[in-house]
Amino acid sequence: MHYLLALLLALLSLLVISYPLLKARQREDEPQPPSNADNPLTRNIESAFDEIDQLQMEFELGVIEPDDYQRRMDELRRDAAESLRAYDQQSPASPDDLDALLEERIRLRRLTLRNDSSESP
Repeated sequence: MHYLLALLLALLSLLVISYPLLKARQREDEPQPPSNADNPLTRNIESAFDEIDQLQMEFELGVIEPDDYQRRMDELRRDAAESLRAYDQQSPASPDDLDALLEERIRLRRLTLRNDSSESP
């Protein structure tokens, strides 16, 4: 009787420990939504947002001066707006396409923030 109870407790412990690992692996194996990375305008938009993120980080670290930051930020915002306008004119996107683009951008930003927070001491 004691052996059976010990075996059941060991199995339960194994399940409790392995469940989060299996769940994480399932999320990694899920297919990613199709991206518009083949579209040069999409790459321009992503590049502009990445440059904005980089510029904000450099400003927060004190690498660049406030005047330079503001001037460069205005340029990047203008470039991003022009790319977005060109993207809209090239192919009028359905709300689902815009949602997918925004969701992908949010997912990438969250991953970046998670990686940044895990690297800091």
